[in-house]
Amino acid sequence: MKPLPILQPFSYLYGAVVAVRNMFFENNVLRSVRVPVPVISVGNITSGGTGKTPIVELIAAMVRDAGKRAAIVSRGYGRLTSGFMLVSDGITVFAGADEAGDEAFQMAKKLRGVPVIADEVRTHGALLAIERCLADVVVLDDGFQHRALRRDCDIVLIDALHEPWHMPMLPAGHRREPLSSLRRADAVIVTKCAPQTDRTALEHRVRQFTDAPVFTSSYAPVSCVERGSGESTPVSSLRNTTAVVFCGIGQPESFRHTVESLGIRIASFHAFGDHHRFTVRDLRELTQAMARTGAGYLLTTEKDACRLDGLFDPSFPVLSLVMEAAVHDAEKFAAMIFSLFPSTQ
Repeated sequence: MKPLPILQPFSYLYGAVVAVRNMFFENNVLRSVRVPVPVISVGNITSGGTGKTPIVELIAAMVRDAGKRAAIVSRGYGRLTSGFMLVSDGITVFAGADEAGDEAFQMAKKLRGVPVIADEVRTHGALLAIERCLADVVVLDDGFQHRALRRDCDIVLIDALHEPWHMPMLPAGHRREPLSSLRRADAVIVTKCAPQTDRTALEHRVRQFTDAPVFTSSYAPVSCVERGSGESTPVSSLRNTTAVVFCGIGQPESFRHTVESLGIRIASFHAFGDHHRFTVRDLRELTQAMARTGAGYLLTTEKDACRLDGLFDPSFPVLSLVMEAAVHDAEKFAAMIFSLFPSTQ
């Protein structure tokens, strides 16, 4: 988002409120609750688009594959419900994107063996994950600002393509907290690093605000899924095809660049607001773009595909890209995670 100077006074006010709240937690005026299992939080200091969901999925899968019962606790952003909801018990998915939120629903569909819970009150959600799902590790989705739940490992993500160093705070910009808040982090992951990214320079910049370990990660498409059939094919099968591309995510240009990197010809590109709830009118706009341009199919993100139920005939060609995150220096990262429960080392 382009900075809006007219909103800068409100950013100062927002920053003051955040600083006072953080001070209250640091001086035990407001208290954090500890639950009886390790809590790993994945969050950020900016709003939207840092690649958080793939990192949450990666960590939950790592913990699961190490023989621990991980459960994800998410706010369930954008859902039509409120309060506690068991989105998945690790086997059965009980709620759709409208009821659970698109990110929670996506994680529930992908992560077999990992219960997913939506609850605005993360402490309540974590306690019920332990009680009802027998979780022995809680992975907290978007938890950096949710300080009421004490965590054993606080991971903060920074987007390499949209660095926060000169970004105004909300509402003039996207930054949620002062940069000094990075000192609370137990680790920082710089996401969306391309091969040409100067990782040394990025780490040096982060080091001005924290002594925590700094990792870098990349975010790449691994397959495409046909929405109607659920059939998965390699992304290489899309090369030299033509698509109408659309998304409703925090950083739409990032998705556009990913699509272009696959050799897909973009007939037209449609960016909606983050967590946009698609309508019949949107469907009409997209299908008309296909007819006008001669594109062979619609292409969107995995998260956006979760919000298309009831809008398209199952036979209509709608594909989504499945993305996965990889943390560089994987052994060091795994050692940090598994140090929370030494029996898995």
